[in-house]
Amino acid sequence: FGDGPLGFTLEGNIVVDVEDDGQAEKLGVEIGDRLAEIAGYVVPTCKTGDVAEEEEINRKIRKWLKEMPRPSRLTFKIPKTSSSAAAAFAEEEGANTAE
Repeated sequence: FGDGPLGFTLEGNIVVDVEDDGQAEKLGVEIGDRLAEIAGYVVPTCKTGDVAEEEEINRKIRKWLKEMPRPSRLTFKIPKTSSSAAAAFAEEEGANTAE
């Protein structure tokens, strides 16, 4: 990812919106992808229902995204789907790395 807006919106570490013609869309990021790494730092996951931990992780994600050098690499995990071609790709690749 280069300078300027990243072109996606997160809810926790899950992509919930991708801007048309933005950096994320051009690099193949899709709604439902899970942000796994920011500039080499592994994005932590939290236990379901632990609100305090979830808030702390969200603060850390926002901080890392704001402070990461540009250009930089973000790694997204692709969710498994029931579509045979997409499922085979997701199982083989398991990640979408974008710079």
